[in-house]
Order: sequence, then structure tokens, then C-alpha cells
Amino acid sequence: MKIINYILSLKPEILFSVIALFFGTFSAFAVQQLSVNDEGVHLLRSYTISTGNITSDTCSYPQEIIDKVKESYQKNYSFNLSEKNSHSVNAFDCGTADSYYPLMHLPQSIGISISKVIYDSPAFMVLLGRLANLLFFVASMYLIIRFVPIGKWVFFVLGLLPITIHAASSLSYDTFNTVVLFSLIAIVLTFFGQKKALSKKQLILLVLFSLLASMAKSSNTLVLLLMFALPLRLFKYQRAKFSPIANKLMIIFGILILSLLSIVIWQKVSGSSITEVSMENHLSNNPLYIVVILYNTYINPFFGYTDIFVRGVVGEFSSFQYHLPTYLVILSFGLITFSLLLKNDFEQKYLKFKGGTLAAVALSAFVLSFLLITYVMYTIWATQPIRQGPHAIYADGVQGRYFTALLALFIPIGIWLRRYITVETSSSKVSTAIILLGSLFLLFFYSAESLMQIY
Repeated sequence: MKIINYILSLKPEILFSVIALFFGTFSAFAVQQLSVNDEGVHLLRSYTISTGNITSDTCSYPQEIIDKVKESYQKNYSFNLSEKNSHSVNAFDCGTADSYYPLMHLPQSIGISISKVIYDSPAFMVLLGRLANLLFFVASMYLIIRFVPIGKWVFFVLGLLPITIHAASSLSYDTFNTVVLFSLIAIVLTFFGQKKALSKKQLILLVLFSLLASMAKSSNTLVLLLMFALPLRLFKYQRAKFSPIANKLMIIFGILILSLLSIVIWQKVSGSSITEVSMENHLSNNPLYIVVILYNTYINPFFGYTDIFVRGVVGEFSSFQYHLPTYLVILSFGLITFSLLLKNDFEQKYLKFKGGTLAAVALSAFVLSFLLITYVMYTIWATQPIRQGPHAIYADGVQGRYFTALLALFIPIGIWLRRYITVETSSSKVSTAIILLGSLFLLFFYSAESLMQIY
């Protein structure tokens, strides 16, 4: 009993780190190598960055890595530690991840660089790349949960979702995107309850993570709308030449312009385009057709795409090889809802003033992101000849994992909803136990599923 009480009294960031490291490490070993969504191209990108090749105009790899990636395309996921890389390298396709911002694959590339020194093997590269990505994720989440004043348990639950751990313990760039989005949202939530004007260091922090989020995924720029809900007192400087509202608008629009410029500059450097549309389609002829696309993608029961999408938010693994069953999908969303609506007097007080405004802006940012991602996936993927072609009638290619990190936008929404509906337990230890047991149950099930894929 003393041990249980001790565990339940631990700070959420400590609990998170222990659980994430345990299940993440297991996942890094147990999940078949290069079976995670697009993990083969992430290996190629991570390897090129480890060699100092950032723009990836041309790429060269040891033949063993090329063969390993080719095998993964055929769903042959090998784990042969005895095979070592040859010293000679050969030209090969840089992969579809070559246009992504280098920082998104930096942790993985560090792991690969270390593996070259210890044991130069393709399988060992993947393993150390996965573990390095996991360590980056756990360390980042530790800091987020520790320092954010509100929504700690929501970040805890979202960070321990099976889909989040699955990505964090792979070579996926989703981990970097999740970290910068969580960080940006946590920064805004922290600043919201501050009584003094933002310091220079805080402004630099806000600018930095705004740029990182925008460069990670251009659709993340919509999350920057949260800054418009920040109270004017944060921009009230004693010796300023302008009014607080003028200061606020200049800072926000300055950040938005810098973010958009950073996207454009990187697109120019990498030689890719964020506005490229595959071909003429229903939307190009009739913008209102978006209503039909949304219905077919997310509601129409005859397509069944909704089931895949919803599962994907919390638990669709290894390129759709396996997933959480329906009852655990419901449990996952129930756990998220529980953490959002859990009564907390401090959080209520923290967002007491203009909390409704922040909630409204957060909801708008989520909806706009939802629409933008749907539009982009429809125009650049669903209309491809290899998919549905120019007459596509739903956004084939939209995956639930694209929205997992965006669920953190519901933190201010949940706190606002607590005015009308709350979840209350007899003590904080009871609520901690519910969240802890729920997360552990989901992760144990995911781990068992992952292990079963090997045999």
C-alpha cells in the first residue's frame, strides 16, 4: 500500500518519463524495423543528415541500407544485426522526406551517427535512431509537463497514447512535430495567466517555437492564431511608444510574417512546393464541393473511412498492419476527455479572465487545421492517378495521426467546459490512479500486439 501511495504521489512528469521510457524502449525493439509509416524514407533522410547532407539534392548510401529500404517496400522487415555496412556507397533516391526541415530528423541522425562508431550495421542504425528519437521525445515531454501550469495531465495522456509512443520509438518525423506543437501550445497557456508584460526571453521563446512549428508543418501556422487570445497586459510596456494593442498586433503579425517567410525560404532551398496541386479536380471546378468531400471522408458510412481515421488518432500502427480494437479506441478518447474535464480549481482560476476567448480561438485553430489538412490531402494525394484520380470524392490519405498533437488545443476548451460539466474524484490520488491505469492498460495492449506481429 505504501508503494502504491508513493507512486501516486509522484509528479506527473516523473511518472510520464518512467512509463514512456519503458514502453518506448520495448516498442523500439519489438516493432518490426521500417514497418512504421514511411519509416524507410525517414531512415534515408536521417542517414543523409548524419553525413552533413541537408538539402539532399543527391544522395548516396551503403548498399545494405538501400537493400533494407527496398525490402521494407515489399513488407519484408528484417532485423539482422550480423549484416554490416560496406565502406563503398551507391547513389539512390533521396526519398520523399528529403524536403522536410532537417531538425525533424536530427535526433534520429544523431543515433545513426553513434551507431556508425559502435557497430556499423543497418539494423543497429535503425535501433539507435529509434532510441535517440525516443530520448528526445521523453526529455522534451518531461520539460513540457513540468513547466506548463495547466493541462499537465492532458499532456500526460496525449504523450502516452499508443500512437504517440509508437511514433516516438521509431524514425518518424511526427515526434518532432508533436514536441514543437505541444511546446508552442504550452508556452501560450503559460503566458496567458502571467500578470507582467512578456520579457525579451519570453518573446524569443515564442518566436522560436512559432518558427519551428511552422517549418515542421506549414499547417501548424494556424495554431499561431492562439496568440491573438493573449491578454493585452502581456504587451503593456512602460516605455513603449505604442499602445498595448498596437504592440500586440505588431508582435503577432511580425511572428506570422517570419513564420511564412521561413516556410517559403526552406521550400526554395529544398526545391519543394507547398502549393502544388496534382491535377484538375472537383474542388478546382467547384470550391463548395469541399462539403461533399468532408461528408464522404468523415461521415459517409458506405465508405467506412471514418473508422480508419478515428482509430488512427489514437492507435493505428505500422502502416495499418494492426490497430487498437474499438473498445480501446473508446477508452482512449474517454481518458482524454476525463483529463480535460477533471476538476482543478487552480486551472479554473488561471484561465478565469478571457478563458472563453482562448477556448474559442483554440477551437477555431483546430477546425481550420482540420479543413486545411483535408484540402491538402485531397488535392495532392487523393487525386493522384495511383489513388482515385481527378474525380476523387473523398480525401483518401488523411490519417488520424495528423491530428493527434492538435488535440492539445482542447486544453483551454476543456477548462472552459468545466464551468458547465466537470469530473470530480474523492482525491487527487484517485484521479491519478484512473489516468495511470488507463494509460498503462492501453500501452500493455499495444505492446502485446506489437510482439505478436513478430511471431
